[in-house]
Amino acid sequence: MKPTRCRFSFKRDRHRVGFGGLMKIKDQILAESLTLFSTKGYDKTSISDICKASESSRGGFYHHFQSKEDVLSTLTDNYMKDFSKIFTTVVRNHQGSEIDLFEKIYDTFIDFKIGQIAEWNELQKMFLFKGNHQIISKITRTFEKMISEVYEDVFSRGNRSKEFQCMYVKPLSKLWTRELMLLLNKVQKDRFSLETLSDETLEHIVFIEEIVAGGLKIEKSSINLKQKLTEYFNKMEDVQ
Repeated sequence: MKPTRCRFSFKRDRHRVGFGGLMKIKDQILAESLTLFSTKGYDKTSISDICKASESSRGGFYHHFQSKEDVLSTLTDNYMKDFSKIFTTVVRNHQGSEIDLFEKIYDTFIDFKIGQIAEWNELQKMFLFKGNHQIISKITRTFEKMISEVYEDVFSRGNRSKEFQCMYVKPLSKLWTRELMLLLNKVQKDRFSLETLSDETLEHIVFIEEIVAGGLKIEKSSINLKQKLTEYFNKMEDVQ
């Protein structure tokens, strides 16, 4: 199956047109804040900086946002909504087996992670600040919930079509999502210390392939995680 290539980026369209052909002030504040957070850093960006860049008064800023933290939270929420739309489109447009859909969603997510690599430095500037644990936890929880729900739907569809025989749809979707996140973290750690994926990571890949295949009651050969994770590993070379 030809892999799905995902080019989604955290950077939102900075030229959105609103009523009367002008960018709406709220969108302008968000766009300029994103630029400032990703270049100067969140900590070093002040509300005055945002107002100046977006040509907004402080009153205009506070009409839409309670604080700088509120701006970052809104940017993150918008990002998650756009990310969710990607999966919705993949599922809606899919024609074929549910195992192919499983693979397509997996490939789409890894391609998204690959696309993020070029933005790592900017993302660090945005999210590496004192007290960042709350928003990082929010992002992680939202990602896991989103992906888990997508796979829960896929597993349920496979049961209905008799392609899968999954007895524990929700637990398996949650387990698969958690293990996928763990695998991505392991691949990142391997990339910054090794030339190839570690034996521990390779064993983890095989373990998860067997768990998911067993839970769905399909052949283990139907699931191949290594190829895409290896691609992710190799693409990280440019940021070392």
